[in-house]
Amino acid sequence: MDKNGKEMRKGDIVEIKNGFFKADNGLFRVEHAPGDTHWLGTDWCLKRVNKNGTDSKSKHGTAFWPLMATTNNYQKNTEAKKHNAEHATIEVIKSA
Repeated sequence: MDKNGKEMRKGDIVEIKNGFFKADNGLFRVEHAPGDTHWLGTDWCLKRVNKNGTDSKSKHGTAFWPLMATTNNYQKNTEAKKHNAEHATIEVIKSA
């Protein structure tokens, strides 16, 4: 669910704000949702999109919700996880 209580579905365009890392913020399309066939994950898999809704060719094109922190620095990971849990939000911008 997004910050307004709206259920996210595959194909929705969502916006992530206030993530710890700059690359975590922006517009994404929900690629896989928990419970989808062929998706065993419990997180939401998101693919970055441009403002016009086309797929982005960005280096950081994949994200997961809740946001993950994967660096080789334990302290930075802990700080990022805490920050994301307290501040990061997701909102459905356009329903599929």
